[in-house]
Amino acid sequence: MKHILCAALLLCGSHLFSQDTAVWLVPMGKYENIISWNQYFIVNENGHWGMVDQKLKTIIPLKYNRIEAMCHWAVALQENEKWGFRHLKDLRKWAVQPIYEDWGWGPGSKRNRGYAHSWILHVGEKEWAITITKEKIVVEEPGKRALSVEQIRDEEEDDEAENPPARLPQPMTTRPWHSQWKTVEPMHDIYDEDNINPGTDVFDVMDQAEKHGMTDAQGNVLIPVRYDRLRIINSQTIIAKESNGYGNPSYFSFFRRSDGKQMSKETYTKFDRARSKTDMNIQVWQPPSEELNFFRCGLLNAAGEELIPCMYAAFAEEPPPGFIPAKLYGHWGIINTKNKMLLSFNYDDISLPERKNSSLLLVSKGREIGLVQIK
Repeated sequence: MKHILCAALLLCGSHLFSQDTAVWLVPMGKYENIISWNQYFIVNENGHWGMVDQKLKTIIPLKYNRIEAMCHWAVALQENEKWGFRHLKDLRKWAVQPIYEDWGWGPGSKRNRGYAHSWILHVGEKEWAITITKEKIVVEEPGKRALSVEQIRDEEEDDEAENPPARLPQPMTTRPWHSQWKTVEPMHDIYDEDNINPGTDVFDVMDQAEKHGMTDAQGNVLIPVRYDRLRIINSQTIIAKESNGYGNPSYFSFFRRSDGKQMSKETYTKFDRARSKTDMNIQVWQPPSEELNFFRCGLLNAAGEELIPCMYAAFAEEPPPGFIPAKLYGHWGIINTKNKMLLSFNYDDISLPERKNSSLLLVSKGREIGLVQIK
């Protein structure tokens, strides 16, 4: 265990997901382009396009003029100046032969309005509607009959489905200790719906000076009543905001929701967390210091414990557990959650493929691009 000393200085929960090695799967400069698509990579070598999987096994040979992702379920391939299409269900075979004259964002290509994942393409003067579904690619003459595909959903409906409104707090049962506070509110959030218990819950209390703190169900103060606002940031953690006078920055502290213990002794001027999940690592910032003349970024775990001190200029958004692309002095590198450097700070950009919990990263410098795996 070569990192015992380092791990001892950090929090015991962090090492469970921390990776220690960056391995180059594709060295810089081998391909001119590497584009992530589902669990595959669309690649370009000397002007020839193909597709490989995560083990770099060839899925589509590198012989095409161009390959473009149509949507989540299909790709368009150009061969001899004509476009054809392959479906995710079987990428090794043509779903639609390469006979079409237009595709992509060039002249002549246009969307089939009113339908999701549908385009109007041409063979000579003839128009065809190419529509992608989860199961297949449908080719029809536009206007001949209604396409049996999903209609485009309203963005507000999608947002409402992903983020349902929070359940309103249940009415409080009056208890004697409530009388000393100006207000007493239960600290519930949407993920507490099945676990609300007024006998064991915690409460946001406000005094006559409109300062906030937290008590348990018996009125015992768990977080001192001195903050301007308390907020649930996830199922484990409460964040407390403390203003420092008009025109000055506010400061945030992190407390354990169950008993009010302050998890990180530091205070921060800004925080952010993954909005798609409840219990993810939390990015935090502190103001410039004498050593570092930029706002410094660090990382807490979901419980509010410090994983990485505030010393970096930026982090990638929503990285998988265990490691994170970080920026320092204008260049990107990779660190793990023990703050060990896995890839030196020598690159122009490091991007995460759009897959959950991926260990693969696209790394670029100048016009060169490579693929790294974290193990």
